[in-house]
Amino acid sequence: MIYALLIFVYPVAGRGQEGKVAVRSQDAEWDRLAAKLSGIRGSWTVAPPAIVNPKLTTGMLLGNGDIGVVAGDKPDRQTFYFGKSDLWGASVKNPDAAAAPVWQESILSLGGLTISCPTPGADPASSYRMEQDILHAEVRTRMQLGGAIVQMTSWTADREAGSLNNYFITELTTDKEVVLQAELWVPSTYKTGGKLLDCSGI
Repeated sequence: MIYALLIFVYPVAGRGQEGKVAVRSQDAEWDRLAAKLSGIRGSWTVAPPAIVNPKLTTGMLLGNGDIGVVAGDKPDRQTFYFGKSDLWGASVKNPDAAAAPVWQESILSLGGLTISCPTPGADPASSYRMEQDILHAEVRTRMQLGGAIVQMTSWTADREAGSLNNYFITELTTDKEVVLQAELWVPSTYKTGGKLLDCSGI
């Protein structure tokens, strides 16, 4: 098997230490909550449509309170879209309307990470599954990339004490050797009036 670990790092401002909680009380509370969360798992067996839209995304959600991630794309590629709680600005609320753009304050996209294969698979739709595990705060994806079945487990890690970084991790395993492409990108266009425009004109 082939194992790969991809890490995306964001620098963030430091925070103060949280108050201490009695370990026994905290463990008991977590056990009760874990029992409720263990059965909550959303899943897609087809690639979710309309990942990026002006309303609520259909993708799977990850985050740690500071960075947020939406997972989802096509049956033969996986994209993770990144946002950060303190990166705010104006975005177009009505991108497909012919009328003048309506701008609204919102979290802006930082960009994303797209994982794909340069060689098309024979039938990627038949292998596709994406599941959100609420208890373990993970998104698990199974997809056909090239001639291999690729399993992805993705999560956001909390910062360690004294660290100024957040981390997004996705771990990939395959049933056979395969060439994969990992592309980090930032938005270069935006949509308004039904047209795609260059961000440099904003």
